[in-house]
Amino acid sequence: MSANATSRGWPLLPLTPGIVASIGILIAVLISLIAARQLQHTSDEASALRSRALAGALAARMRSMGPEERDMFLSLAARRSGTELILVDKGGVVLSDHMLKPLSRARVQSLLRRAEGLSFTALGRVKFAASSVNPPLQHLAVLVFASAPQPVGQTFSMVRVIVILTLLLLGLAVGVAIASTRAAREDVAFVIEGISEMATPRTLDETMEPPRGTVPIRSFDQVGLLTASLNTLMGRFGEAESRYRRDLTRAADLDRERSRFLADLSHELRTPLNAILGFAHLLESDAEDPLDEDSLESVSVIRTSGEHLRCLVDDILDLSAMESGQLHLTRAVVDVRTLSDDVLREASAIVGERSIELQAHGAEGILAWADPRRLRQVLTNLVSNAIDATVQGVISISVSEDSATRHAIIVVRDSGRGIPPDSLGAIFEAYHQGGKPKPRGVGLGLAIARRLVLLHGGQIEVTSEVDEGTSFTIHLPDDSHAGSLPRDSLVPWSDSPNAAVDAASTITIGEKR
Repeated sequence: MSANATSRGWPLLPLTPGIVASIGILIAVLISLIAARQLQHTSDEASALRSRALAGALAARMRSMGPEERDMFLSLAARRSGTELILVDKGGVVLSDHMLKPLSRARVQSLLRRAEGLSFTALGRVKFAASSVNPPLQHLAVLVFASAPQPVGQTFSMVRVIVILTLLLLGLAVGVAIASTRAAREDVAFVIEGISEMATPRTLDETMEPPRGTVPIRSFDQVGLLTASLNTLMGRFGEAESRYRRDLTRAADLDRERSRFLADLSHELRTPLNAILGFAHLLESDAEDPLDEDSLESVSVIRTSGEHLRCLVDDILDLSAMESGQLHLTRAVVDVRTLSDDVLREASAIVGERSIELQAHGAEGILAWADPRRLRQVLTNLVSNAIDATVQGVISISVSEDSATRHAIIVVRDSGRGIPPDSLGAIFEAYHQGGKPKPRGVGLGLAIARRLVLLHGGQIEVTSEVDEGTSFTIHLPDDSHAGSLPRDSLVPWSDSPNAAVDAASTITIGEKR
């Protein structure tokens, strides 16, 4: 048996006997408590019956006696019965006192109201009973206090007997449990050893008996049934593993082919595109032989469309680089407010004559440990989306710092059409433009922005209301982390369907732009 199997099986040995012993001790304690309570109850009932009987008998004799005879009679009764007695009137005044320690009038009145019950006197714990004297002395009453001590001796004897019986039964139960547990432990350890051998990597030319994927059935009890079920499960698992490996290999091949195709296609598109943009720029800036107004407008359309196409090609290349894990960040300490001003200044050319106001808020000097080029790309994508979604209103970038986490917080807010609820799940997915009335581009802007933020170790959140506007909030580590982070870092990212939700601490329902 391997050391691993022994260490895993060993805790089974003391566990079951320990449980049996614990349950037995708990039951013994409960029985002792219940028995002690019953003994006390029986003793109290006997004392209460004694006090009621004596009070009734004495009250019956009081009617035919004079005051002096009553006192002598009560004194004699107290000595012979070992109780305390008092004769009182209904107002609580003591007429004949045979108590070791006198009682106050207020307490006597309280005892008369209760008529009988538990109390404490110089005798200790007592049961008392009050009985009225028969007419014509019905204004008098006899109070009898009978001792009701706790039956310590009987309780101790009972507990000792219970302890002895419990130890005998526990010894027998623990012995049986140890024997059963040891047998079960050996069977389980054998199964664990077989599973460990199954999980050991083997070369293709190696053979094993029994065949790989099965554990011999050693017993016909529950462990044997477990072993048979395990063998069935391992057979199915082996088949599923083989299918999974084939599918995974096929998916990896397809993913590599797709990434290679996108990279090659983008490269083939960029080469003629650069020539188109270069010649368009030359035609626009040719001072010796300028074009007429119509021709300049046509060349401007060519240049604008070419630049838009180049942006799409760049997005595809960035996405391909991130998917293949080849996108590196060159980090530096970035003044977020200054970078935001530059992004809004560039966006003003896109706004043109539209009724949109661009605003920047926040103090300068708020720093982030980020790649300046990639952070600018994130903000440019968010601002461009905001401009597309806003007919008229305000688009702003607010910069602040979280005093608790020392993170830079960037909020890009617009007053546009907002995001409807049915597009929340796909808001950060690539090639998706859900919720846009007039889709523009290929839907990579938010996907790339989210992945770049994740590469920086940050978070991106979105809140939105339909017809009220949308806010994207970015949390980035500040420059206090600069001493521990490398200047060039490659941070893994996840492209699972839930990655957008995982990346954001809060997401308010909204629309994909």
